[in-house]
Amino acid sequence: MKKRLILLLCTFFMFNLNRISAQDYTWFTISSKLDITSAAKSGSVLFYGTRGGLISVDLNTFNMSGYTKTEGLADQHITAAASIGDSIVWMGFYSGMLQMYNLKTGIWKNIDDYLGNEITYIDPAGDSLFVGLDIGVSLYIISRSEVKETYRHLGDNVPRDVPVRNIVHNKEKIWAVTDYGITTASVYVSNLLDPSSWGNITVSTSLDGKEINDLKIDSSGNLFAAAENGVYTWNGSAWTKVFSEAVISMCVTERGLYLSTESGLYYPHNSAFSAADNCPGSLQFLIWDGTKIWGVDGRYICSYNPQNADLDSLVIDCIGSDLITSCFLDNSGNEWVCSRGAGFFSKQDEKWVYYNKSNTNDLLSDEIMCITQDDSSNIWVGTWGGGAYTVDSDKNLRRFHPKDGFLAGVSEDHNYSVITDILKDKNGSVWMLNYRAVNGLPLVCVNSGKFYYFGAANGITSIKLKSLSIDPYGRKWIGSEDKGVFMFDDSGTIDNLQDDMSGNITTLDGLGSNTVNAIACSPDGTVLAGTPNGLYSIFGNSVTRMYGLISENIKDIVVDGAGNIWVATDAGLNVLLQSQYKWRLYTKDDSYLVSNDISSLYFNGTTGKLYISTISGVSIIQTPYSVPFSTLNTIRVFPNPFLSSTQKKVVIDGLSVNSYVAIYSASGYLIRSFSEQEVVGRQILWDGKDGHGNDVASGIYIVVVVNIKGEKAAAKLAVVR
Repeated sequence: MKKRLILLLCTFFMFNLNRISAQDYTWFTISSKLDITSAAKSGSVLFYGTRGGLISVDLNTFNMSGYTKTEGLADQHITAAASIGDSIVWMGFYSGMLQMYNLKTGIWKNIDDYLGNEITYIDPAGDSLFVGLDIGVSLYIISRSEVKETYRHLGDNVPRDVPVRNIVHNKEKIWAVTDYGITTASVYVSNLLDPSSWGNITVSTSLDGKEINDLKIDSSGNLFAAAENGVYTWNGSAWTKVFSEAVISMCVTERGLYLSTESGLYYPHNSAFSAADNCPGSLQFLIWDGTKIWGVDGRYICSYNPQNADLDSLVIDCIGSDLITSCFLDNSGNEWVCSRGAGFFSKQDEKWVYYNKSNTNDLLSDEIMCITQDDSSNIWVGTWGGGAYTVDSDKNLRRFHPKDGFLAGVSEDHNYSVITDILKDKNGSVWMLNYRAVNGLPLVCVNSGKFYYFGAANGITSIKLKSLSIDPYGRKWIGSEDKGVFMFDDSGTIDNLQDDMSGNITTLDGLGSNTVNAIACSPDGTVLAGTPNGLYSIFGNSVTRMYGLISENIKDIVVDGAGNIWVATDAGLNVLLQSQYKWRLYTKDDSYLVSNDISSLYFNGTTGKLYISTISGVSIIQTPYSVPFSTLNTIRVFPNPFLSSTQKKVVIDGLSVNSYVAIYSASGYLIRSFSEQEVVGRQILWDGKDGHGNDVASGIYIVVVVNIKGEKAAAKLAVVR
């Protein structure tokens, strides 16, 4: 006879909520930089603004680098870029932040005068910037660090507060591209706030109603407009068509104006334009560096030499989307990132590898929902609509789908199989949630290659299962969309149904909602349930609501190696530190978090890294809360040697519970120590400084670790200054 067990609830107090400094931990960012929005050249460096940060290309070495919030950007979504001289780069952001970066000093300067209005374009003009906004054109004075005025009505024929998409100027005039055509004004007019100071030069001309893709002034002072039906030049009173194919981008070279079209690149020749040899079509954001023309083509930044028709390209090495659903760090240290709509990605040998429908035959969906790894080192991913898949060490994909007889589809389409969560238990079995399984068996287990299915007959009366967690005793806790929390315990005997136990916790037991989006288990047996109406703890015989979070709409929950509770919401990240019993808060505005709208959390117990999946990429926090070893055997110290000029921290790994760490010089002097209270995981980080905050000298150092049981371990470390 099947036993039924209802396990309930744990008591928590109401906690205060404090904001926490981003400097408390080391942060990293993973983002896609494929969606390029702008480009600029400063000295010998090209810069490309993207929705996921900044790309730089060194023209001397052809090295490509990336910048995100972690490296100093004010935000992730860049919408405009421009340069002044050989060392200053200006960037505008979707959020309205304006930022200056000095290449020589490495100093970043943030200007928040435009917050709340998207910056669409930046056109430097001496000590000023013409800043395109979603409401017009603004004049920013650099030396005074002030906005002089903003022109929100650009002509009598143009509505007030229209977005400006491009700006150019010369000594006499300024031109701005809007959805209502090109507007222009004299720079000598004293009152550009007056709409009568602006004129619309596309009304009743050849450009009337045409979308303008680019605007340039050549070395002779001629104004060119690239439109959807060709290129036009302005003679002061009318437009003249000089090219009849749609042009994507233009750049000015010593030879004249180059045009990028879908069919290729064109150059000026005998008062017309001729096709360049050996150059791809659809290049965006053309830039002339004095020798080569640079342009963007999908994942590639291409360079073309007009003298010899040589074509080279650099791969933009990044993930393929910023709409991230989940992350994972495998046993080999490879990072895996899953996206909503672009497949999944793995960083192997320092390069990102793509898995999607276009390059992987068996993959039926690019909506990747969840990921884990089994004891055979196979990666498992669950999709929305395409079933589940494994990836082996040779990058071979295997599909598990209703067509293959493994999983179930939904009632509307029996071949549309949705997997909402997937985990491995301590016995090596892989468990997954087959959302809305038409066969009524939404809980699936894979053990030694054999599939087992569970549903209402096993106490799981909902097919709308969303989240899964496994407690220290091997019990499966499942959050559902409509019937609260389910507990299922197979007692470690997957083949024997007689010893199974199950239970159900709903609003009748104290939950604030029967929709449970997130579930997590603490080492002490506490179960945490996240709903759209708040966070609840489950233990013993009570359900208790936990107050003090920034938002009650809980997206995900994880518990780290020290028992700290991390909670993702649609308004930021919360953490309850067990040593302080206070909620701490991270938001996009006061930390390196790339977005407040968080999809999921993943904590790696070996490294102590917390992966935060958001709608704008991945934020990673290096915490000290890795899972400590039960005994102290051998410690690892790396990097070794420690090169202080290029490396920030030394990792001391292999620590056990209640360890004391001491670092001695070769002559036996104590340089730095870490108490048992400071060692909260299997690793600690040493910054190469002594107990007074001074850099230690080059030499050999001895790291000694002792725990409360008297176990000892030691390792040598070389420091090179």
